[in-house]
Formats: sequence, structure tokens, C-alpha cells
Amino acid sequence: MANCFSIHLVWRFRHPAVIILHFHLPGQQQVVYEADDDIEDVLDRPSVASSMFISWMKCNEINNEARKLTYVEFPTNNLCKPEIVWENTWEYLSDGILYTQQKRLKSLGLSLNEDQIKNLTLFEIEQNLLGNNSSLKNYRMMPYLDAHLASSSKNCLIAKELDYDIPNLKNEFDQLFVSLTDKQDNITLDLMAKVKNNKGGVFFIYGYGGTGKTFLWKTIFAAIRCQGEIVLNVASSGIASLLLTGGRTTHSRFIIPINLIDDSFCRINPKSDLASLVRKTSLLIWDEAPMVHKHAFEALDRTLKDILQFVDPTNSNIPFGGKVVVFGGDFRQIPLVVPSGSRQNIVNASLSSSYLWQQCKDHKSTKKHEVSDSYVVDRIRGFSNWLLDTGEGNVGGPNDGEVH
Repeated sequence: MANCFSIHLVWRFRHPAVIILHFHLPGQQQVVYEADDDIEDVLDRPSVASSMFISWMKCNEINNEARKLTYVEFPTNNLCKPEIVWENTWEYLSDGILYTQQKRLKSLGLSLNEDQIKNLTLFEIEQNLLGNNSSLKNYRMMPYLDAHLASSSKNCLIAKELDYDIPNLKNEFDQLFVSLTDKQDNITLDLMAKVKNNKGGVFFIYGYGGTGKTFLWKTIFAAIRCQGEIVLNVASSGIASLLLTGGRTTHSRFIIPINLIDDSFCRINPKSDLASLVRKTSLLIWDEAPMVHKHAFEALDRTLKDILQFVDPTNSNIPFGGKVVVFGGDFRQIPLVVPSGSRQNIVNASLSSSYLWQQCKDHKSTKKHEVSDSYVVDRIRGFSNWLLDTGEGNVGGPNDGEVH
């Protein structure tokens, strides 16, 4: 990799989403290339001279409206003429695709013409749009990919979730499984059995920071994935989702409404690609669940029942339509926020107050990080104890739960 100075910052904005800011000095953006690449060819690529960060800064210099946008909002492109943007930027968009394809085609003595390159670029754009519940078809003046590629992209959500190296996953699972505690071992085997029997089930894995929940998620994920099954990893916050393999926020993955009421549904069309993905999913892992209002879980419950009753009408009577769902988190650590709510309002809005809680099988993850450095061990132990004391109300003065 070429010499570069790069700092990764994670920025949040008003919806549950995050983006990594690749911050760099002028002329020191990241350039990725293979060891045997010709340096002149690398430097001739259109994308080398720019980056999203540079474009954002330049746009702010000349456009007053751009200064009203955060870095996260900048690429959302609410454009009146997207086809004009496409015609002026497709070469930049195709740069990475062209590089990958030409290496493969060069060995076959083949090359791509301009129409083929455009089509491959549109295919990549369509896959990304479908992954976010949209399509090029929604933009009337935009070109669309040819019929052959269009047909192969119809199930791209499912194809993407099945695109894992099974032998590597099996090796990863074997390595992770031997490091589990007896309790974590039992949790993993219990969930594997539930998935295998296809009987559904709702679980809550309880554990504060440092007890190995993320390690457990990785093990469970590998255990199910290496069997060729689909696991959807989601989290209540964007930061937490970054720790999960293929993680997404719950609102993004399941289109959960931001403004929830007691009879809300997720905006998933039963005939959509996302609905097909949900039907094929064997396990759903939802981390940091206590941070979210109970109406979010209930909205997903109603939606999955609605989607999965087409597979079996009895699914409408089973929690989450008969899918195996695993929640995780610590109710004492980061409670949900109820604007102007009292302690009673907050408790009543939590997952533990939902009708779904009666269906949850409770597990505890108790393994702490294994660190050899005694100083680090003491610091981690002190922080963990402080979290527990804070959650149990042992830190600070008397508090009746009301804040004025």
C-alpha cells in the first residue's frame, strides 16, 4: 500500500447509522494496489486523484448548500437529475470494478468495451440499492442494466448472505468453540439445536461489557453459517453493529419506523427481496437490545408473523413467525431514552415489559476478557465493577428516578 496518513473516525447522525471518515492530509489519500502492479498504471486511475473526503471539502468551498450537510449526509444525493450525475461520474464509479475485471479477463485474453463496463457498474449500483430497499427502476431517467444481469441480481440479498467461505468458517468455529466456557458452550449448542429443529425460539443473552458477548456472537454466527444457513446480525446502534460480522442497524435491516406506536409494522413488502431473505434466514441476532423501545421488537414480531404465515399459517401464532431470535445486552448499562419520561415510563417501555419477554429464555454470558498484563487486568476489573455499581444504584447519592 502506498504511503499515507489516515485516521478512521466514526460519525453518527440523526438516524441510527454510521460512516467511517477516511481523514487524510492533501495528496496522502489511501491508494490500494497489488505487489505486482505497474505503478504507472496505478497512478493513471481516475480515483487516485480524489477521495470522498477531498470531494466533500472541495464542495464545501464552492457550494453554500453543501455546508449544511454533514459528512454522512453528503453522499445521499437528493438529486433532481441523477442521470446527469451518472454520465459525468460513471468512469470514476467503474474504476475499481474495471481494475478487478481486467485482471481476470487479461488471463483469458479478453477485454471489456465501454458498454460492458457501464453495465457492470450499473449492476454494482443496483446491488447496493437493493440492499437498501431501493432500485435503479425508481429513477425514471437512469439507465438500467441488461436483462441477463438484471435476472441474476434479483436475489442479490440472499446471494450476498450466502457468499461465505464455508471451509474457513468451519475452521474458525473449531478455534472459537474450544475457547468457550461451559455456560457459553451450552448456549451455543442450545441455539444450534433450535435452528436445526426449525421450531423457533426467543432468547436473551445477558451480560455487561467484558463478559464475552461479541466473542459468543462470532462463535454462534460461524456455527450456523458453516452449515450453509443464513444468520442476520443486527444491533440497536451503528457503533455496536460495526462489531458484528456483516452487522447492520435494526432500523436499516428491517425498515423499522423511527416514530413507533403500539401497533407499528416494519415497512417490508411480503413480496420483496427483503421478505424472501427473512424467510430464508435461520437465526437473527440482535445486540444491545435494551437500548430500544419495546414497540420496535413488537413491530418486528408482527411483521415476521405476517411474512411467514405464507410459508405456514400456524407461524402467525408463534413469536417472530417461528424464527430463532437472540437478543443481547445489559439492562443496567445503557437504558433506552423516553423523552420527558419518568422512571416508570422507561421501565414500561423496555423489552422486559413487552409481551414478548414472557417467551424469552434467559442466559448469562459470564466470561471476561483474558489479558496477561496485570495493569490492564486491574483497569478492566475496575471499570467492570464501576459499571455494575452504577447499574445497581450503588454509585452517587440517593435518586428517586426523577430528574428536574
